[in-house]
Amino acid sequence: LLMAAVAPVAGILSDRYRAGLIASCGVALVLIAALAALGLGSGSHLLHVGLVLAVQGLGFAFFSSPNMTMVMNAVPPERAGIASALSAGARSLGMVSGMLIVGALISLNLGHDPVGADPDRLVATMHASFWILAALTALALALSLPASFRSRRQGA
Repeated sequence: LLMAAVAPVAGILSDRYRAGLIASCGVALVLIAALAALGLGSGSHLLHVGLVLAVQGLGFAFFSSPNMTMVMNAVPPERAGIASALSAGARSLGMVSGMLIVGALISLNLGHDPVGADPDRLVATMHASFWILAALTALALALSLPASFRSRRQGA
């Protein structure tokens, strides 16, 4: 819900300021959320969980709209449909890949009965998935930051 509410604001900001910089800020928020999620455990307060999810939602919101702005501005108008479809396909592939990684971790660490598994093993598995998210997000941030500071004439 937070992502849906904030994404239009991020779109407006990306029209006024460098879209790449706004998108990089979103990636940084997702990284912060992934690192904060490493502090979650079986006894975590619901407020802690909600705060992590809120920061992650803000990060996705601040990434998605500016990212689409950059994609659409990078192609001629007659190719906008193709660019939009490729962007949606890449987003879907990313979501499916994430679920595949988490599912594989659960299967490897918890076996065929994750519901009856030891809570500490479940938390360790959850932490492994957040470490992977943090590593991939740090890589994305390292790749996106240089482009964020290029001049507008250079396509940022």
